[in-house]
Amino acid sequence: MEDLFFSFTPEGPKLIDGISFGVGKKDRVAVIGKNGKGKTTLLNLLANEFSLTSGEVKLHPNTKMAYFGQTNIARLSPAKTALDEIMHAHPEHSHGMARAICGVMMFEGDNALRR
Repeated sequence: MEDLFFSFTPEGPKLIDGISFGVGKKDRVAVIGKNGKGKTTLLNLLANEFSLTSGEVKLHPNTKMAYFGQTNIARLSPAKTALDEIMHAHPEHSHGMARAICGVMMFEGDNALRR
């Protein structure tokens, strides 16, 4: 990410003002801050859910993007279980791997089988 600027309106205040950083292959990143300070907006920009005001986000050619935001309930199928949703999003994963992902997302045990 280089020299990123973002505002919801052209004349509005910049929510993100000149941020630059890089993330390596084995890096882990935490986005921490008070409510309303732009954490979700930053993640939406990285996921191309919003358009940048200016700046550039560069991804390695082998990057596989995945993003599930705070308000993605409309993207879920009411007929599918949590496990079904994970298997649909990642059909290459084994059943065991999908169950492990469900567990990390706090759908442990039989909760993974709930709609």
